[in-house]
Amino acid sequence: MHRDISRLWDLQTIDLKITELQHEVERIPIRRAEVDGEIAKLGDLSARADEGVKELERRIRAEEKEVESLRTRQTRLKQQQMEVKKNEEYRAILEEIGYVDKQIGEKEDFILDLMEQVDVARREAAETARRLREDSARLAQESSRLDDAARFLQDESENLKRRREGTLGSVPADMLRIYTKLANGLGGIAVAEVREEICQVCHVRLRPQAYQELRTTDKFMQCESCSRILYCQNG
Repeated sequence: MHRDISRLWDLQTIDLKITELQHEVERIPIRRAEVDGEIAKLGDLSARADEGVKELERRIRAEEKEVESLRTRQTRLKQQQMEVKKNEEYRAILEEIGYVDKQIGEKEDFILDLMEQVDVARREAAETARRLREDSARLAQESSRLDDAARFLQDESENLKRRREGTLGSVPADMLRIYTKLANGLGGIAVAEVREEICQVCHVRLRPQAYQELRTTDKFMQCESCSRILYCQNG
């Protein structure tokens, strides 16, 4: 391989690795946002579960107060029942007492149903809280790993950039201009290997004479199809 093209190949390898590292670095904030979102979502689920339990408990207390008020009313009615003299008044109070008894029964049945709902809600809230603790710990570890990865990738990128600067100084300016233009326009792939007369990037076959020259001389050549700088390992 031509010495200068070999340096271009090294430069391309470094540039591609730098680009890859940059993409990985860019993905870290995205994943971190996903992790933070997952933790927030779990926190919201746990908070809603706890609030659901509290709401049912508030409803039970409100119903119990109503039952207490009905029992107080029931007691007063029974006292009035003992004091009335007329049969019509007695029957009216007795009917009202029966109505209050029915209300108390319905309320107590409803309270029992709410208590069953509370038991279920408490179990679900406890399970959600457990998941929140476990998943938060797992996601916190992942967040820590992301911090470590970000530092590692940054260090690797800086090392590669230093290597790149060292390589640039050994590449002729005219070849570097061609390489840079091609790399910018062809997705970073400016140098292509030729094997068995075929460009390994665009997969177009070279003319036999061009392939022979590439293998046996130091001639600077570009692919007639994709314009990339060509090299041959056994040339």
